[in-house]
Amino acid sequence: MVVCLTAAGAIVVLGGGGDAPAAGRSATAEITEQGVSLMVEGILITGPAGVAPAGTILTAEAGTGAPFGKGASMFAGTGSPLELKLANGMEPAKPMSIRFPVPAPPPAAVAGAVLTNPAGTAATHLIPAVYNARERTLTAEIDHLSSFWPGFFDFGKLTESVKRFAGQTTGITSARPSCATSPATTGDGTSVTLGGAAGNPVWSCLRVENGQAVVTMTPNSPLPWLLRAAPEAVLEPPGTVDAGRAAVLAGYDTLIKTKPYAEGLLIPGVPRTYRFPVTRLPGVITGKIDAGTYLGMALLFGVEEALEVFKSGAGHLETAADSMRCLGNAIEAAHVPTPPTAEAVANLAKAVLSCVSTAVKDDQAASRVKVVLSILTTGIRLAAAGLEGVVRSASSTDTFTINVDAHVPPTDLHRTKLTSVRVPASLCDTNGDFTLRNGSASGISSRYGPLDAGTNNTIVYGDLDGDGHDEAAIDDYCNFSGGNGIPGQGFVVITGKSGKPAPVGIVTAQKQTPQTYTSGVETIAISHGRIEATEDWYRPDDAHCCPSGRAQTTWTYNAGKLTPGKPRI
Repeated sequence: MVVCLTAAGAIVVLGGGGDAPAAGRSATAEITEQGVSLMVEGILITGPAGVAPAGTILTAEAGTGAPFGKGASMFAGTGSPLELKLANGMEPAKPMSIRFPVPAPPPAAVAGAVLTNPAGTAATHLIPAVYNARERTLTAEIDHLSSFWPGFFDFGKLTESVKRFAGQTTGITSARPSCATSPATTGDGTSVTLGGAAGNPVWSCLRVENGQAVVTMTPNSPLPWLLRAAPEAVLEPPGTVDAGRAAVLAGYDTLIKTKPYAEGLLIPGVPRTYRFPVTRLPGVITGKIDAGTYLGMALLFGVEEALEVFKSGAGHLETAADSMRCLGNAIEAAHVPTPPTAEAVANLAKAVLSCVSTAVKDDQAASRVKVVLSILTTGIRLAAAGLEGVVRSASSTDTFTINVDAHVPPTDLHRTKLTSVRVPASLCDTNGDFTLRNGSASGISSRYGPLDAGTNNTIVYGDLDGDGHDEAAIDDYCNFSGGNGIPGQGFVVITGKSGKPAPVGIVTAQKQTPQTYTSGVETIAISHGRIEATEDWYRPDDAHCCPSGRAQTTWTYNAGKLTPGKPRI
């Protein structure tokens, strides 16, 4: 196994342009008790005492050839490549140092690195290196001999890598399912409907079972969405993630299963389902783009790819529960807005690097990872600067709402016993609404003292609101407990629209002569939007039995409210 070590010192990020490799030349040197020092084409190779047995020949050849392989994917080469060999295929017993001259200042957004092609392999990877801006040199420590290319780790390539992972889900959309937005019906005829988002960014399907409205959302967006639902909504576990569609989905899957905040995460290609008790509807589901998770996951994959080109041995971080828990905490702490700001993305990127560092448990691998992360930390802000536009380009909206409503079938009041109904307090000036049970009530608190109440068993029907279902008006009254005075009488108008009888309002006499008995409503007629009431009222000399006055009052019905007109005598 090849182990790559870094030189001591700081990583410097500078600006400028690159250069092509120089023509090939070779040189040799004999290892002594003090070590070895050899220069070819301005490239200085040194080794300490004990690097190899004294008398062993070291060969160095500066040549041509372009960087290649996976290691070159995030690499910008500069100067001449170098090949090192010890006699008889030996490898150094101690780390050696290579100092390359750098022909021109390095490009922007880079950090020193050396690309290597270990002997016997076709792969390449990077070794951290230190750039000396004053001397224009690049120095790396090596513990194996092979081919080496001087150059720089390109943070722009890291940004491209992160964008590539973010874009993996771009093509994961869903066709409109046949069930989308269709209503469902309960056993008692209650209709449950969905409103709101339809295809952008989710398709919603509805079914009713065991007294619950079951809403399944199929994502039609490349982004993750954070869901919330109320009231009393229960979120079912997610379905199976098909990581074959996009590697980043494996990370989402681990995050959902290990981080509580992510339980309500709707991820590309994986439907989520909420259950609502039908009796608790209306309900609502809201979704908001989780820009932090989207960018955090892409950053994690991009960093993992960078670690891989350095052969750090970090492993598959996206399926490690520890790294996902850390990532979840970092996402919550970063509070990345939608659209994200460059500052928020940069802070998230730093937190991702910290998560990677803590997630690697193997001591040897952790040491290598730490070295690479020190390089990435120097330029992660540069890499993050190009990411804030990714979310903007992925969705035309950043929130959605799904309304879940229940529509109970109206009650047929012609077939309903209306002797037990709620009576509004305004009928008799009571201290609150009261309920007639089997046509009567007693001991009702009022401003007059205790009252009794009852019904005259007169019911009038008519379609007041024009919905094709009749309302009913019941002739009710109050009298003084133990006496025969009537402080209130009128018709209580009842609707069955909500599935059970409920009062709409009351029709009472509007013509009242001072210092006489209480007027009453004799008859009413109900039609669409109006009620015609015939009233009996008392003249000053009328006996209690026999009111001689007659009046007509037209009541209008609008927006659920009854309003009387002026009585006509």
